[in-house]
Amino acid sequence: GIFKNGDNIITTMLEHNSVLRPLYEMEEKGVELSFVKTDKLGNISYEEMESLIKNNTKAIICTHGSNLTGNLIDIKRVGEICKKYNLLFIVDASQTAGVFPIDVEDMNIDVLCFTGHKSLLGPQGTGGIFVREGVEIKPLKSGGTGILTYSKSQPQIMPTYLEAGTLNGHGIAGLNAGIEFINKIGMNKIREKEDSLMWRFYNGVKNLPHIKIYGDFSKKERCPIVTLNIGEYDSGDIAEELLNFGISTRAGGHCAPLMHEALGTVEQGAVRFSFGYFNTEEEVDKVIEIIKNIIIKKHLCCQEINSTVYFRLQIADIVFLMLRLHMAFRITCRPDAEISLLFDIFNQFTCITILVRKWKCIIFRNISAKR
Repeated sequence: GIFKNGDNIITTMLEHNSVLRPLYEMEEKGVELSFVKTDKLGNISYEEMESLIKNNTKAIICTHGSNLTGNLIDIKRVGEICKKYNLLFIVDASQTAGVFPIDVEDMNIDVLCFTGHKSLLGPQGTGGIFVREGVEIKPLKSGGTGILTYSKSQPQIMPTYLEAGTLNGHGIAGLNAGIEFINKIGMNKIREKEDSLMWRFYNGVKNLPHIKIYGDFSKKERCPIVTLNIGEYDSGDIAEELLNFGISTRAGGHCAPLMHEALGTVEQGAVRFSFGYFNTEEEVDKVIEIIKNIIIKKHLCCQEINSTVYFRLQIADIVFLMLRLHMAFRITCRPDAEISLLFDIFNQFTCITILVRKWKCIIFRNISAKR
């Protein structure tokens, strides 16, 4: 650890439990915590952050990007605040390492923590920590190191000081392969593709009825995620329905309790869609159509949707799928392709049935009103 009884630490409501829980443990030991609040879009005020600084403030700890909203924190600006007041600056870069450039010197970062299994494309259980020279961190564990065998205490040589026990060599090799891939393709190229997929999805769902999207999309630079809810339906139920179509999302609290409190989604949770370099535009378009169908199936279309337009669109989808099935039988005999197409057709017919019922209800309601 770095902090002692009586120290004040400033952090934000965007933080993941990987930051919050250690801070709460330190709070029980006498460390004082101050939280920078967020607005309804999940943004923080840097003026508020600076106003929280007190004589006993030792550090500012914050994430680079929210794992719930995708909003970025201007860590260069926070680094300047820390430099101005001679505070330690500790950054959680788990959401951004590998997809956004981070310069620890230019951004005045003293400690940078990151995981390997996200944008660095490494295996789970890998990660790293950068510690600026001169910053002393006491190790959580002591043990075998392979050097200074006859010393009774943990060798105070970095990084050995923080690396007790046998390292995860296989995991590190996998992480190295992920980094090599990023260097080969180029971080900017990877980010451009992920951004393109994210915006394609966002623009495809933002105007759908009963869709609530969280985060600030007025800013171009953000993490490639879109988090949303459909009506008042539980996020877990929506995620499970998406999984039936082979769409993997993350629902629930996302280990970001304070952010959910700020957004008012503690009970409902939210459904997060994350976009990576290996996703495709076709996959994004398919997800958009599935979400439209989920809205219809859950009887949420009502009069907010132009039923006539949707009816025509669904009929067009049926015709298109029939053509696909016909071509599949002509050019391939693979059972999996036929089953997939038949499943799509069944799904579309189900949507048509529900939509026609809703369509009739609206027509009869209008006729009754006229009478």
